[in-house]
Amino acid sequence: MSITPSLLTPRFRAGIMPTARTPLLAVAAIIVVIDIVSTIVLDCGDWSDTIGFPQYLLTILLAIATLSMAWTPMCGALAVLIIRCAVACIPTLALTLSPAFVINVIAAMVVLAVQDSLVAAVAITLAGVGTACIATLTDTLHLDIEYGWALLFLSLAAIDIILLVAAAAQHRVRSERRQSERQRKADRAHTMIALHDDVANRLVSAALLLAGDGCPHDAMHDEIRRNVDEALASTRRLVSMLNEDTAVADAAASASTPTTADGTPQWLSQVQRVIRHETDRLEQLGLRGITLIPDTALHALADDRTALMVAFIRELCANIGKYADPDGGYVIAIREYADHIIITASDTSRAEADDAAGRSTGLGLTYYANALADIGGTMRVGESDRQWSLLAEIPV
Repeated sequence: MSITPSLLTPRFRAGIMPTARTPLLAVAAIIVVIDIVSTIVLDCGDWSDTIGFPQYLLTILLAIATLSMAWTPMCGALAVLIIRCAVACIPTLALTLSPAFVINVIAAMVVLAVQDSLVAAVAITLAGVGTACIATLTDTLHLDIEYGWALLFLSLAAIDIILLVAAAAQHRVRSERRQSERQRKADRAHTMIALHDDVANRLVSAALLLAGDGCPHDAMHDEIRRNVDEALASTRRLVSMLNEDTAVADAAASASTPTTADGTPQWLSQVQRVIRHETDRLEQLGLRGITLIPDTALHALADDRTALMVAFIRELCANIGKYADPDGGYVIAIREYADHIIITASDTSRAEADDAAGRSTGLGLTYYANALADIGGTMRVGESDRQWSLLAEIPV
């Protein structure tokens, strides 16, 4: 099955998302208009002799940097601060700078703080101290009177404390977001694997029915048609999930409940349902066996563990259907303990079955062995004299 690349394309790229870009662009445009108007007013007023090409060039550069914050927030905001610091090195520009340019600097600080408060703290501190030093050296600013330097450092310290607190909060939120994203991707990957195996198992079941003669033609025809229909439905679910990106995972998480209406834990209800369905399918293939499932459970089970257990049982039953000898039967048992759940299975392999120890359908038992190991579980498979057995331990 090929996957269209467009289905895997993220909806949002790094930086400001499309929904947030429009308001920021509008604010930046208003600030640019204020800058241009203020420069023109100064040029037409008492400062007409001092306003010239350098001032208009500076206005244009600040306008470009301010507008660029709508597309590249960090770069645009840093550009505004760098331009403002550079202006402090040129006394003629620093003394004829429009007071409205302070709005650009404030906007740049806000954008930096929203994007990364730690970067904002460093940039604002360096810009403040650097501008003050340069302005003092060029005699455009005098901070050596009225405790000017002390007030400057106290102001910067207060701003830095606020930004550092905000940076800690941002770090926590981003860590939780990354963890949530990793969990969502893991859940989606597991669901896709489970759906893939479901399709493969149903088609294998249909193929075995076609090869067998243990049931009447009409009943066999109906069962094959049902298996194929269910396989197609599972395939559509897989494509739909890929197309809807993260919405499926979020909806599934919000819809999950720990217990059913009668108080049975959700995992046990799902396991009972899938066991009934799979044993009916095995019976259609001429395989009869014994299933031992508890009627009650000690505790609830996380959704991801439940999904893993259900998919594993489907794979196990499909494996039995493909390789087990109908004359030997099979046994599947599930037992719950204080901190883990044990699933055991045994059957007699068909004499003509090859590679019985590693027998598999779909992505196979090897995948589930690795999946169980990832969560601290184990799976052991063995065979002696055609007697195949499996023991899986799932931590709760």
